[in-house]
Amino acid sequence: MSPRLAFVAPPARESDAVWSWLRERRELGPQRYDPRDLRAALRDADVIWLHAASPLPELPLERLHAFVTGGGGLLLTLRAAELVGPMGLEAAPPNDVADARWSHESDELYEAGFHGTPSHPHVRGIACYGPHPLVAGLHHGTYTWAPSEGEPYARACYKNGERPADGRVVGVERAYLSQNPDRVVAWEYAAGRGRVVCVGAFVYFAAPDGLQRPQLERLILNAVEATVSRAEGGDRTYWPQPGSFAAPSEALVLPAPLDFEGALPDPDEDPIVLAGHVEADEPFDLAGRRLLLVGRERLGIAEIWIHPHRVV
Repeated sequence: MSPRLAFVAPPARESDAVWSWLRERRELGPQRYDPRDLRAALRDADVIWLHAASPLPELPLERLHAFVTGGGGLLLTLRAAELVGPMGLEAAPPNDVADARWSHESDELYEAGFHGTPSHPHVRGIACYGPHPLVAGLHHGTYTWAPSEGEPYARACYKNGERPADGRVVGVERAYLSQNPDRVVAWEYAAGRGRVVCVGAFVYFAAPDGLQRPQLERLILNAVEATVSRAEGGDRTYWPQPGSFAAPSEALVLPAPLDFEGALPDPDEDPIVLAGHVEADEPFDLAGRRLLLVGRERLGIAEIWIHPHRVV
């Protein structure tokens, strides 16, 4: 049985766009409330979704806290994620709170090698450390926003390596060909018998470019379910603290070590070698079952991929 969802958001273009989509999700029995009517929402719902692209008005946070500790689910997106501090859930509230307009040239993760490339995709999303209900069916992460030049946006998350002191980090910023572990965009709390899931960035239903809309919708449906699922274990993976080290797992079966003793084979003695004079810096690729290597004939190897990540 799906949880009864109360969508609580002030009148705005963004919240109207959310409701236009959400009211078609009849399995959730969604109802829309103004933040001033939060008390009514708390009586009627199993999950409260607070969504705001600007600061929220004063709310009955003690009642909201009691709702969660009593077993309710709470989803906080964009500026609503700031509430974790006033609610008493978080001693170190988000330190990256912003309202701005998007500029491709000022994109923090716009790699220098792509400057001047008109087709460079400026996309944003979430990267998780492993499986988690938030990214079920999304391969441990996804893009959720393709920003347009001049588009307004808002966020409330963590930057410069800061993290929630009392919550657990679920996802960090993901961009084209890279991820930024210094910006935490999704985190969660187990509070009493309830759960709070925060997605503080890249949840824009009013975005002019709908390229990533299917992934965004799936992420939000997952987030609603994640607030009511209290199951612990391998299905909830969190980003470790910086400086943590990997440990071997007996559950992972590895192949036998390769024998690297002796001299490397001579390519000229291989009967399938194809050789020729390099006249131009043509691209090449070499794909296996799990890895992809790409480069150019003169410059050599440029990238190594273990999908969906570029590892080198």
